[in-house]
Amino acid sequence: MPRTLEQNKSIREEKIELIKETALNLFADEGYHNTSVQKIAKQAGISKGLLYNYFESKEQLLESIVNDFITDMYVHFDPNHDGVLSEDEFYYFIEKSFDIIAENPVHWKLYNSLVMQKTVLEIIQDISIKLSKSVFGVMFNFFKSERCTDPEGEMLFFSSLLKGAIIQYIAAPDSFPMEMMKNKIIDFYKNKFKI
Repeated sequence: MPRTLEQNKSIREEKIELIKETALNLFADEGYHNTSVQKIAKQAGISKGLLYNYFESKEQLLESIVNDFITDMYVHFDPNHDGVLSEDEFYYFIEKSFDIIAENPVHWKLYNSLVMQKTVLEIIQDISIKLSKSVFGVMFNFFKSERCTDPEGEMLFFSSLLKGAIIQYIAAPDSFPMEMMKNKIIDFYKNKFKI
């Protein structure tokens, strides 16, 4: 009995996820530059030709992985999608950012080790900027509306604070006080915005 369109779609999505997960692990462990398409296909248990059926190149595969991670991180940003970030939405984004990392710290650890590679940074710089641009605009306007004297500097400070806590957590998930840090960041901004 032939497969239905829905079954074919499901199989395709499963293969794409298998390829991306395999590539992520290899890119993180062996380096993007040192990982061949052949090695990814072999590790995933598929032919090289089938891999190319899903991704035109290793670079496109990398971009897809990065796109997924950035999308996962920003999916809870401005949840009503009105282009304006309220204070409650800002705190919600902080909460959700920590929750997403806590759900799968190993996955995010692999991602961070991948994006710290020089060759990867060169490839993903444009896609990262493109995907983050609208978020940064909304964030800039939010900090400006909260009467921050340097909204751009505040964005960099906030991003560094959040990323730093996340990196510390994925480095030592069993000993880093994630909940306390999340609450400290939220309390810091609640106090700052009262002034």
